This record gives sequence, structure tokens and C-alpha cells, in this order.
Amino acid sequence: MVNKRAVHIEKEIPDHWFRSYLYEDPIFVLTYKRMIEKLKGIRNGRLTLIESDDPMFDDTKPTPDMLKFIDIMAKKFLISRDDIYCYEMYLNTGFLTGRLPVYYKDGEQVVIRIYPENRIQDIQNVWADIQGIQKDFPDYTQRVKPPENPSLIYAIYSYLRNGNTMKDIYRLYENNDLKNYTGNNKLSEEEFKRYYNKFR
Repeated sequence: MVNKRAVHIEKEIPDHWFRSYLYEDPIFVLTYKRMIEKLKGIRNGRLTLIESDDPMFDDTKPTPDMLKFIDIMAKKFLISRDDIYCYEMYLNTGFLTGRLPVYYKDGEQVVIRIYPENRIQDIQNVWADIQGIQKDFPDYTQRVKPPENPSLIYAIYSYLRNGNTMKDIYRLYENNDLKNYTGNNKLSEEEFKRYYNKFR
């Protein structure tokens, strides 16, 4: 016999609307906590509630025995496994988006996989974790922000390559005589040198 209420929830209620109520339901929250304790009893270590063929989840995703407990909870609340999996993401991020981007180290690259429903905000939510993976690479260097005044940097460079000293170039800067530069001249000589050396 088809459970009409379950069909209604699945087909008629938008996921985000429904989940926003479900995830604040104290009975759901308590049941989830008890289920997690049972799952942790089966496996000691990190647990990721996700079904994926991605090798990065092989050691953390639920085993068939664990899925039985997840299915019991899903049946009790007339929901799907995805509703339960998304609750873990909701606890970690505060967002009701479905699946989060998947990211992992593969050789000399960080691979980021996104789902059709993902948006830029989903990537921003996990960006700190992605940067953590990047920093594990031996040749990692943090990107330097471009200069606020690139025309000044290039003007100094142009004079230096023609044999002028930094002192002479600063005098031109101080007197507003630098070619191809029309900005302000408020930097001291020491700040002028530091600014150039920072980007060159």
C-alpha cells in the first residue's frame, strides 16, 4: 500500500522549505543524535554520511550494516536518506543546500567536483578546507595581491632598466616628473623603495 503522506512530502513540498522545519524538530534532532551514537559504535573513527563512489570517502562512508539504522530513521520520519545526509551538512554549514562540493588531493592537483545544484556560495563555504589541502603541497605559495598602483611600479621599472638609480627616480616622482605616471606622490623615499620591492 502506498503511503500517501510520504508521496506528498516527496513530490509536493520543496526540499528547502520542508527541511527547514524538519531540522528544527526536537524529535528529529534527538533521534538523529541517538542514531549517530549507534553508528559510531559500529565504526570507531570519522564518519561521513554520504553515498559516493569517490575514493576519498571509502574509509568514512556508512557500511551496509550502518545503512540499516539510517533507513530505519528515514522510514520513521517518512523521508529519504538524502534528507538525513543533508542534515549533517546543515549542522556543519548552517545552509540547507543539498550536496556540498567534493574536494580532494589527486597527485599535484586539488580536484573540486560540484553538483548541478551547487552555487558559488557552496564553494566559498568549504574554501578554507580546500586551502588547507593546498598548503600541504611542498611548492605552495600564497597568491600575492596585485599592487593598488601598478602604473607606479612599471614606471619605476622602466627607469631602472634604463640605468637610473632609485634615488634619481624618487626625485622625479617627488617632482611629478615620472613619465607614464600621473598618480599622487605622497610616499616617502623609504616607502617608495619598499613599495617597489614588494612587487618586484
